[in-house]
Amino acid sequence: RYSHATWIDARGVRTAVPARWSDGAIELRVPEAVVAASAFPAKLDPVVGPEVTVETATPTTISQGRAAVASNGTEFLVVWQSSGAGRLSTYATRIGADGTPLTPAGVLVAEEDPAFGAWPPQVTSNGADYLVTWERPVGGARTIFGARVTGAGALEGPPFVIRDADAPGLVVRD
Repeated sequence: RYSHATWIDARGVRTAVPARWSDGAIELRVPEAVVAASAFPAKLDPVVGPEVTVETATPTTISQGRAAVASNGTEFLVVWQSSGAGRLSTYATRIGADGTPLTPAGVLVAEEDPAFGAWPPQVTSNGADYLVTWERPVGGARTIFGARVTGAGALEGPPFVIRDADAPGLVVRD
């Protein structure tokens, strides 16, 4: 985004310089009289910003973080934890190759009781779909959980146990 500009001379005198569209380009013209009366050095200071405006953050009691990211070769899946309101939740959202959020609201992958806690989520891809994993302490050991997320960003079935703390070894369920 490109906007109007301000001409500022060495004395700090400021003059508004409106931007206009001319022959397929943005044009900024400083009037000849302004240039003649200016103390140098001087600068033309345009306002340049992002193409898309960023929303103002809203104060909340919810904490979000502990993110991980994977790519299926064409897009990305970002997973993160969100805690608040008595829940510890893991969410996922697809991001296009150009950085555009494809599922901006996110997809709820799993919810845990925060009293148990959980290690940060991880994510990997087989080139098409994704596997989200996280660990939760159970007694003195940790149980590893997983959830499948399709390349379209949908949860494919409920979360499942990959490794049970009470039964050491790999317990992969289809």
